[in-house]
Amino acid sequence: MALANEAAIGREFQITRAFGARHVFAGDADYPLLLSHLDNAPVGTE
Repeated sequence: MALANEAAIGREFQITRAFGARHVFAGDADYPLLLSHLDNAPVGTE
């Protein structure tokens, strides 16, 4: 598995903002409580 390069990550964040969305990561106040209780919950990284 290859890691995304910095330019690709930047484009993803720009596209996300353009749609009025945002990334939510484990530990964020808005991370869904029930999702955080799953053993295999996505954590994401920032």
